[in-house]
Amino acid sequence: MKNRVRVLTLVVAFVLASSVPAVRLHAQGLGLKGIEPRAGFVNVTDDIGSTFLLGIATDLGEIVPSLDLQGSVDFWTKSYDFGAFGAQSEWRLTDIAVQGGVRYDFPVEGTVAPFAFSDLGLHIARASGEVSYFNPWTSQTVTEDESNTELEFGIQFGAGTEVEVNSGMSFVARAGYSVNGAADYLFITGGLKFLRGR
Repeated sequence: MKNRVRVLTLVVAFVLASSVPAVRLHAQGLGLKGIEPRAGFVNVTDDIGSTFLLGIATDLGEIVPSLDLQGSVDFWTKSYDFGAFGAQSEWRLTDIAVQGGVRYDFPVEGTVAPFAFSDLGLHIARASGEVSYFNPWTSQTVTEDESNTELEFGIQFGAGTEVEVNSGMSFVARAGYSVNGAADYLFITGGLKFLRGR
């Protein structure tokens, strides 16, 4: 899994680095162009299950034609049970992802615009829980609280479509996969993008 993250990171870094000369020519196209509150579902691949996601994305303008800069913050939390070797535990995993990357808009005409995207980011992951086990020396059940917070590097990629609602607003749907050191997950989101200056 770590090798896949390294390869994906190198590919995205290469794309961004190769765009640097063109970015200087199109710098006037950068800036806050839209804000997209969004909601959706994540399915964690570690057999934890599915949960609800809340987030907000930003359109930061065009780097080169058809390639936009974007940023986002996503939040989700999930409770789950785990048992092994006579111990039972109840855990809650919380993930906050702060990400930035690029979005490629496929050149099509009309009010429906398909796109592909890739983001790099940091995940603030917190696992907290209560572990219960039987102590044979005291013949009692012992309960302990545990928690751990980690900062993990991650990459996500996927595809979506943007549908124009009116001149100042559009609907955006995305589906993708996040690879990170905390909990990899599939996600699907939908949101309304409010366009600035239209």
